[in-house]
Amino acid sequence: MSLQIQAVYIKTSKINCSIFFYQFYNVKRAVCLFCDIICRDLSHNEFTGALPTLVSPNQTKILELDFSDNKLNGSFPTMSGLKTIRTFNASGNLLSGKLDTALLFNISSLTKLDLSRNRFTGAIPNLTSLTKLEYLDLSYNNFTPGPVPDWIGKLKSLHTLKLQGVSLTGDVPWSVLAGSESLTTLLLDFNDLKGTLDISRILAAPNLSRKIQIISLRNNSISHVAYSGHINDLNVKFNLSGNPYCDLAVNQDDDDLTRCVCQQTCFYTGNIKNNKNVIIIATVVSGFVTVFVSLVSIALFCQSRRERKKLICEANQKFADYEVKPTIYTYSEIRASTGDFHPEMRLGSGHYGAVYKGTFPNGTQVAVKQLFTKSQQTLHDFLNEIVLVAAVKHRNLVKLKGCCIGKHEYLLVHEYVELGDLEQLLFENSHNVNMCWAVRRNICLGVGHGIHYLHSLTQPRIIHRDIKASNILLDKNLEPKIADFGLALLFPVEQSNVLTIHIAGTRGYLAPEYATLGQLSEKVDVYSFGVLILEIVSGRRNIDSKLPEDRVYLLEWAWKLRDGNRLLQLLDPKLTLQVHEEVEVLRILNIAFLCLHISAEKRPTMARVVAMMQGDMDAEISELTQLREESRLDKRFESIVPDFSTLPHNFPSSSSIISLPSSSTILSRDSTMYTNSTPSASSNSVLLGATRSTIDIPGAEKTT
Repeated sequence: MSLQIQAVYIKTSKINCSIFFYQFYNVKRAVCLFCDIICRDLSHNEFTGALPTLVSPNQTKILELDFSDNKLNGSFPTMSGLKTIRTFNASGNLLSGKLDTALLFNISSLTKLDLSRNRFTGAIPNLTSLTKLEYLDLSYNNFTPGPVPDWIGKLKSLHTLKLQGVSLTGDVPWSVLAGSESLTTLLLDFNDLKGTLDISRILAAPNLSRKIQIISLRNNSISHVAYSGHINDLNVKFNLSGNPYCDLAVNQDDDDLTRCVCQQTCFYTGNIKNNKNVIIIATVVSGFVTVFVSLVSIALFCQSRRERKKLICEANQKFADYEVKPTIYTYSEIRASTGDFHPEMRLGSGHYGAVYKGTFPNGTQVAVKQLFTKSQQTLHDFLNEIVLVAAVKHRNLVKLKGCCIGKHEYLLVHEYVELGDLEQLLFENSHNVNMCWAVRRNICLGVGHGIHYLHSLTQPRIIHRDIKASNILLDKNLEPKIADFGLALLFPVEQSNVLTIHIAGTRGYLAPEYATLGQLSEKVDVYSFGVLILEIVSGRRNIDSKLPEDRVYLLEWAWKLRDGNRLLQLLDPKLTLQVHEEVEVLRILNIAFLCLHISAEKRPTMARVVAMMQGDMDAEISELTQLREESRLDKRFESIVPDFSTLPHNFPSSSSIISLPSSSTILSRDSTMYTNSTPSASSNSVLLGATRSTIDIPGAEKTT
């Protein structure tokens, strides 16, 4: 006889969120009685029915409630009893009906409200009573078409506003938004806003311009953009892609403003036509003015040369300190090699810049990374990234050839990797490559070697923080190379964890402890590697809204298949496997699940991951035995750890090992706090099973 839990009643002083998440993972409906609860995370649980009724004689200590990404339906309940709640999230459900302002939102303590991705109708509710509101997301609901609400400007504490896909019409009411004293992020994508984006007017508004950083109006009906300032002075990131302004600009000559707001590539290129106009004007002015202008020009030119020499001198000193010797190119060399950064030469973009293909006169092909704006990265950070990439040498890491340093130009010059990134090859088959299992297995192993090299064989150790398919490049031999070190963090040898207030990375790849608490360690990369393995095996992105509802989130679907002993259903339909290859796939997948453990401490190190992938059965059995023990207490792990003692382990081995010379720590761009902890085992040798052995890292280049 089977029992199904119909309701859950909770009455306790404090509950650990992660334990609660596991304990009620399969509950289909919940009615919760809360008392003195600090934080409650009920997200991603497949709860159905109406939003749980919150009933308690004393709810004064409920601070956070998260019902996001379930299947709750019906109307929104009364929240008037939650007098001290600060954060409420019910996004990603099936809630519908009109939002009654008087009953629902008379809560002055609320600072964050997220009701996005539901089915609410009627007008967007007036939330001026939420005087402390800092974060508001009502995106992707079925509200009645209308203008941006005029009450938005009255929310003086609001720093993030997301009204994407809510049928907004009319012009963008900058006069309303100008009253927002704290607004930093404004996302109004996928609406029907029209007219002109007057950037000069935005920057002239004293309240709005003081803190605003991002204004995104993608896929609206903006037809004109007005801006009279210099592109290098534009410290706000605009995104107008998908608007008539950008669509019309595609067939016209690119200018700096169009490139900046449509492609998010902001840098000054100058204009030959304008220079000719200056010459014509100069010829008709008096000789005195001509001489004066010439002298000023010469002075500025000399000053520019002095500044460039100073920058290069500072760079050379930095490079000498860390014993690296990257080539320093001139801006004219880079500009000529990329065809003046022509759009057809653009290979893609990362967190901090666009990447272009370049060809030097001798035929050498390179990849040039052009940073978006000087405000997004200081010279100190830029030089740190150069030192970081130049110091590591491994066949599974992209090599740095050099850089370009100027007052407004920060560029990195990398080796050109022929086949592009794994995301395009795997999900779009951009080069018509046969992504058979042997190729995918080699990619998994190569990326694993590269990450292990960063974690264990560099001094100081390196955490990449953005391991994902688009940051894995493949050369003509399908050898993977890890790229984009723009978010990397360097760890002192004696530390294994840090706390950071800046969460960097990519949605879908972030480890839970990092995404929610800012706890950063090497295990963040291990988690991302686990997600990457699932993508490589399944041939799909980790989040794909085009798929059926139960398969949108790859990790969730993979866990379900594993719970039901149906892991092979995760396989890419394009793959045809032999029996022995199916066994290998299962081994790789179970290694991935070890990497995806919700507890960072219980994830294996990359040293152990590489050992397991290369066939170290002692290490693998040790990890799986621990997972079996947990499965006795946790139903999520029940029947998911098969016996691998009889499986083959014929993965390729390697034959060389090398470590970099010691150097002092380079500060990262994050605000971090290193915690006192025992040094991790990630050194030149690691403990595998019951014996102490060395992991060979193929491809590591010897340095002196």
